[in-house]
Order: sequence, then structure tokens, then C-alpha cells
Amino acid sequence: MASNWAETMMSVLDKLVKLIYINTLWVLFTLLGGIVFGIMPATAAMNQLIRQMIRNEEIAHVFKAYAYEFKQAFVSANCIGLIFGVVGLFLYLDFNFLIRINHPAATALLVGVSALTLVYIGMLLQFFHSFLGLSYR
Repeated sequence: MASNWAETMMSVLDKLVKLIYINTLWVLFTLLGGIVFGIMPATAAMNQLIRQMIRNEEIAHVFKAYAYEFKQAFVSANCIGLIFGVVGLFLYLDFNFLIRINHPAATALLVGVSALTLVYIGMLLQFFHSFLGLSYR
């Protein structure tokens, strides 16, 4: 723990700068992966580095660490991202189909699809929180 306010301030500012740098790398690596194939591994790499920061592990070279995590997660994160994408597309198409039908059964199904969409969003958020941080370590 820092012994004075200057060390504490430097530690906070160091983490802030690293967070800004990691988010910039997220944008660049997402674009590098062609957006579709870049967003999942870029997010996995970002998540892993932020976990390391939360655990107070030192990240000496942020770019090297980010590139390593991106490469490690590229195939697995894209495979799971493909699954999430297909399920999300299916829910989107169901929602658009049911919203156009004026029938009581369609309204009931719309409520069900909306509930499934909330579960889907929760699973997606939980996926980044737990699975990607532990999948290749």
C-alpha cells in the first residue's frame, strides 16, 4: 500500500492511463480482426487485462500482454461468439416476426421471446465475466 498521497495518486493515475490504453487497444484490435472476427477476442483480451489490474498484478508491457491474450482467445472466443451471434439473430428475427402479428397468441409469444432475450443478454454478460477470464489460463 502506498505510504503517502503522492504514491497513491501516481498509482491511481497509472491505472487510469492503462485503462485508457487498454480501451484504445480494444478498438484497434476489433478493427484489426475485421470487426466481426475481432470483437470477441478483443473483448476477451481486455477483460483479462482488467482482471489482472483488479488483482493488482503488474502489467509491464500492456501492448504485448494484450496481443498475447488476443491471440490466445482468437479461436475459442470467435467460436463462442458465433454461437451467441446465431442465437441473437434467431431472437431478433423472432421478435421482428412476432411484433408484426396482431394476435393474442403472438403477444404471449412476444412476452416469452422478450424474457428469453433478457436471459440471453444476462448470459452474454456472464460469459465475459467468468468464462473468458478463465478459459485459457
